[in-house]
Amino acid sequence: MKYTIEENDILILAPVSIKKLAEDYLIIKKEDLTTLTTPKAGAKVVELIASGKTPVKIKEIISKEFNVDVSTVNITQILESLVDNGFISQIGDRVMFREKPRSFVHLKHFLTIVLSGKLLEIFMKRDRVQLIYPFLKRIFFKKIQIDNALIERAKVAFIESGFPDKNFSKKYANIQKQIAFDKTLFFNLKDKALGGWIRKYFVIENEKYFEEIKDKAIIFCGYHFSNFEMLPIVLGNRGVEVCTPIAYKDGVFEQHLQRTNAIKGRVFPVVPQLYSRSEKDGLSLFRALINDKSILLFCDTHMLLTDNYYTVKLLGRTIKVNHGAALLHKKTHVPIVPVLTYQKRNRCYIKFLPKIIFDEDVTEQNIILKLFRTLEDHIRDFPHQWAKWHDLESMVVS
Repeated sequence: MKYTIEENDILILAPVSIKKLAEDYLIIKKEDLTTLTTPKAGAKVVELIASGKTPVKIKEIISKEFNVDVSTVNITQILESLVDNGFISQIGDRVMFREKPRSFVHLKHFLTIVLSGKLLEIFMKRDRVQLIYPFLKRIFFKKIQIDNALIERAKVAFIESGFPDKNFSKKYANIQKQIAFDKTLFFNLKDKALGGWIRKYFVIENEKYFEEIKDKAIIFCGYHFSNFEMLPIVLGNRGVEVCTPIAYKDGVFEQHLQRTNAIKGRVFPVVPQLYSRSEKDGLSLFRALINDKSILLFCDTHMLLTDNYYTVKLLGRTIKVNHGAALLHKKTHVPIVPVLTYQKRNRCYIKFLPKIIFDEDVTEQNIILKLFRTLEDHIRDFPHQWAKWHDLESMVVS
């Protein structure tokens, strides 16, 4: 690092906007659309810098807001990420770079969006998706940065789980970028281009089996791998309307809801029925199942909305996990179908595993154990593609 940041330095922030991105936040530099993904605490640091707070004052505020001792607050990594990626233009009296005139920034911002949208629309109408998709990713991945603190947290969990590093940070960052990129496509592609992308890019590995089960009520159990966020839309494209809770907060949930409703009947025959995560999830999903509708849950989330949970072993750790899939299965007798997603040679593959059929003698705990053995096997097959490495420690039983 060729610079130092003193505790009482005033930091000047380049023009940015902050958007909620699932459970994290996206910091967008308006000049060139460079983005930085960061947890909630990192977004708070950016807001405090914008309001003129010094590092020492930021630590005090973070300490109070997150109820932690001020001596344990470490904002060095987020500050370094902001400086290294050109989000901070001045540290005290040291100018890092000169900001361009605001009118130029706005014009460049506008042109970038327009040109990017046109490129997406033109390219995604073509048939040669294996050539086009990597080209688009190269364009957009350069503008997406992931908070170093998130990467480091994931790397520690990865190495402590017994995996060799082998360029983990870059590969894991690319998975996080992939998730953001796919969300960008979903929200911005026009009807024809969106339909073409879904049909050509997402490949069901065992098509015949999927055709056999898709018209029956199923508890689909997915995991946070590769393009997992698109799974409800992919199912809708294949005529399967799933009810699924999603973790987006604030305006992002409404935006997602509006987008899915807008494409129903125009792009896909059906779209998912979305619920914002809450303690009422269980009742909503139970009603869907008894009305012969399918549901989609992601079993490896770190969010626990109630005090009722099971513990299982995962990668040598004892972790707390939701029991929703097993509970609903036992209550309704609807079979569970685990769903694996993974990326290979610029395609996303989806594999539906054999059904878990209701058996009175099989306990909820045994069902959960089976689901997490499937998860562990998949992690070992595609270790860099699990998007929850940075949340693993929050699942561990203390």
